[in-house]
Amino acid sequence: MATELFVTPLDLLARAASRPDVKSETARALFDNYDGFLTLLDNDEYRNELSNLLPDQVGTSRVWAEVRDLGKGFQAGLTSLFYGGDKELRDLMIEYGVF
Repeated sequence: MATELFVTPLDLLARAASRPDVKSETARALFDNYDGFLTLLDNDEYRNELSNLLPDQVGTSRVWAEVRDLGKGFQAGLTSLFYGGDKELRDLMIEYGVF
């Protein structure tokens, strides 16, 4: 049981997403968007643009728009994971979710 302390948040998310009652579309939404975000951050040009972005430039930044879309997709995956077809996950979220 002590090994549970060493499980990363990403591993925990993968474990939850692989439960039988979680739709494969939910897992894809989570991990495709997460992977897309990491890929974006791996691009020096994009990362530099984000680092130097001023608040009044957010509305015109193509890179920021992509980050926002990835975030929305990831959030949709989380919503589906915690409030979708897996009753146990839904009940745990209702009981222990922090808002």
